[in-house]
Amino acid sequence: MPVVRLSRTFHVSSAHRLHSHQLTDEENEALYGRCHRLHGHNYKIKLTVKGQIDPVTGMVINIHTLKEIAEKAFVSSLDHHHLDEDVPYFHTRPSTVENLVVYVWEATADEFKRQGLDPSLLWEVEILETDANSVVYRGESDSA
Repeated sequence: MPVVRLSRTFHVSSAHRLHSHQLTDEENEALYGRCHRLHGHNYKIKLTVKGQIDPVTGMVINIHTLKEIAEKAFVSSLDHHHLDEDVPYFHTRPSTVENLVVYVWEATADEFKRQGLDPSLLWEVEILETDANSVVYRGESDSA
């Protein structure tokens, strides 16, 4: 059976400020610079699934199902929201794009499970924060 990767891109607009509760305001300002102040991004979030093409449907996953999963998992909680105030995940960690990609991965994998789908279909999450800055996550963790 052929194995393919299928991707769909989602757009969310969110406000945040980079701030670590473990640092003083002066340390945060020195570390994050102007990003320590409230600002926003128009994020492009690309979900990629990987799997065998079903011989009956001809699909890895129905693209409409993937869209529904993304909406429930992260689009509704991120789009036109203040990440630091509205998303509990960021109450205890800085809302960096690195932490955001892990949040999207975990929320998407959880929604796959809720819908009775195999979360191992999820191959990659890529977030473009700006035209110049992006981050990719494939669920890896350092076990050390």
